[in-house]
Amino acid sequence: PLRLKQQQQWYALVLNPHNMLNYLAIYFMHFLAYNQVSPFRGKKYKRCAVVGNSGSILNSGCGAEIDDFDMIFRCNAAPIDKYAHDAGWKSNITTFNPSIFYRRFNALQTRDDYLHFMQNITQYNGYIWLACFGSAALHNVCLTPVLAQGSRKPNEPHLVVSNPNQFANFWQFWKTRNVSKTPSTGFFMTHAALELCEETHLYGFWPFPLRLDSGFERVPYHYFDDLVVSKRHGMSDEFSVFLQYHELGILRIHTGKCQSEKT
Repeated sequence: PLRLKQQQQWYALVLNPHNMLNYLAIYFMHFLAYNQVSPFRGKKYKRCAVVGNSGSILNSGCGAEIDDFDMIFRCNAAPIDKYAHDAGWKSNITTFNPSIFYRRFNALQTRDDYLHFMQNITQYNGYIWLACFGSAALHNVCLTPVLAQGSRKPNEPHLVVSNPNQFANFWQFWKTRNVSKTPSTGFFMTHAALELCEETHLYGFWPFPLRLDSGFERVPYHYFDDLVVSKRHGMSDEFSVFLQYHELGILRIHTGKCQSEKT
């Protein structure tokens, strides 16, 4: 296994834009991303939960119910340490949008930024799903932790790089079905869960600014920050699809308080 000093050496080499290893490493990671077999190939899970980031999950008390599922999908590295009572603490697949490196970790510009990132992801288990090839501008910063991680330590999740063709094909499919805006991570991961799981349950999905079951209580866009509603995604259109799935028994949407919190 790579020790901390060795990881830092990898980090310094990959981060340096004048080092030829930087470009060779990116080429190598392109090769790996397209040729490695998916760790989920041939697997099937009984009961799965996809945890969205809507503020509707706050004060729900759904944490224990969520953690009881066999497989749990989380979106865009939503923090769980402080929200376990409502959102649970267990995770098996957690997506990580490369833009998060800029918003939370200063684009990994220094060793301290990198160590902060590595410490932060210890709150997750299983796999961190990185979409490194979605934008050419984000290649370097996204691949830095993958190359630097080396062999995993016991308390670290496994970093995996997603195949960009998968998302591109998914988007193209929904463009022809009146979901024209960029699919959200939650929409994409819900369909991944439907592929892998016999039962799929959704928590923390609510695209509306108010909750009718709580006296028209205002709902923040995210349960963990004050980010404003994104116009990039068609959340209402996506939720309409989920409602149809719910009516057809394809999945189940959970809103409001969980049963354990009601009793």
